[in-house]
Amino acid sequence: MQTSGPRSPGVGVNLGTVKTGDEITQAAVSLPAPETVRPTARIVGLPRPATPVFLGRHDDYQRLEQVLAAADETVVVTQALYGMGGVGKSEMALQYAHRARTRYEAVWWVTAESPQQVEAGLAGLTHQLVHDAARAATTEDAAAWAVGWLRAHPGWLLLLDNVTDPAHVAGLLGRLEGGHALITSRRDVRWPGTTRTLQLGLLAPGPAAELITTITGRTAPNDRQTAAVIARELGYLPLALDQAAAYIRQTRITLGRYLGLLQQHPARYYAKAADGDKAQATIARLWDITLETLQEQAPEAAELVSVLAQYAPADVPRLILGGRDEEATEAADAALGVLASHSMVDLTDEVVAMHRLTRAASCPKPRTSAKITHTARPVTLPSTGSKRPCPTTPTPM
Repeated sequence: MQTSGPRSPGVGVNLGTVKTGDEITQAAVSLPAPETVRPTARIVGLPRPATPVFLGRHDDYQRLEQVLAAADETVVVTQALYGMGGVGKSEMALQYAHRARTRYEAVWWVTAESPQQVEAGLAGLTHQLVHDAARAATTEDAAAWAVGWLRAHPGWLLLLDNVTDPAHVAGLLGRLEGGHALITSRRDVRWPGTTRTLQLGLLAPGPAAELITTITGRTAPNDRQTAAVIARELGYLPLALDQAAAYIRQTRITLGRYLGLLQQHPARYYAKAADGDKAQATIARLWDITLETLQEQAPEAAELVSVLAQYAPADVPRLILGGRDEEATEAADAALGVLASHSMVDLTDEVVAMHRLTRAASCPKPRTSAKITHTARPVTLPSTGSKRPCPTTPTPM
């Protein structure tokens, strides 16, 4: 090889990189001091608009509004909305964020199912505020910068959606000041610091039926009656009602037709969702996620779900789960506590109740017995019958 000229490589064998022109080096852009960054307009980062059809939550919303509106802006005020999957926790948070956004300098939504998602969501705020400088930063550095920015600029609303473990956000909440944090979660557990809690329950029958007629546009008297029956069949669960109404509207079927299909094939139509439905998952998938977590972290609780799912959808006396065996009763009590903390069941000192849609999603294949493993020894729970399908109506115990 022959080369010539002042910028040519030398003649002979060249090992490695050969540079034949000017080398241009671009200096890395560092993140500015958080306190120096003041956006020219309000920062709003929400996953979607709030639904215009928001019924049956007036009292719950007023309680949330009162807590956050009266809060001191010099400290972090944390409110946790909790309840079973599909009860409308995220929608309630979106409604508040939309209606109250003018009170805050920044409104930012973080999907918080894992520590990694929390970090990524905070890093997203940094990219929103200092896009060019954030491109060279790691996710960890960008998230840390966002925390610094929130500390330096009071008057923000941070929404942490679907927190699966309080430990995932405890450190973050401990570093913040001067704003409001609104958490949604299925977990009924002790939350960090002075976090206040508000449990969301099922809709009342009237608003539940009205939700269906409003979305479908079918408001004739006979449609209102049929909507009331559909709402009852779906257990007054907001997400199920919303999905059912959207499906009816998209497929242009009557409410009566949908009710017949729902009663004939309940499991199939519990999982039906219209194309473009705002829910990221169907009803069945909501509980699949929780069951997968339980199977990994508390298999004895996951096993108890399959037992409870085979009872009729009515209150089940706790005493029958352990019988007269003290060890079995202790194992059942511990498993019930875990299920209640994940909002899979409603629990009192005497009975346990499981929502009919939770039952349908959790109903196992026919089996002859179920066991809970407590410490190292298996404890057999009472069988609900060999190869018996899940019942659809309450039966006397």
